[in-house]
Amino acid sequence: MDQPKQNQASTSTSKALQMNIDRNKTVIVYNRVNNYILTALLEAVFKHDN
Repeated sequence: MDQPKQNQASTSTSKALQMNIDRNKTVIVYNRVNNYILTALLEAVFKHDN
């Protein structure tokens, strides 16, 4: 009897971006980050001067 193939999504994560913010501060972003989290992180790191 044929069994249906299951689609297995890749659950492995890998480093997509690493930013050295300060001498003792590094931000590492992995490939499975949500867009709104990445946006909030970038806005916090790169604050706009208005």
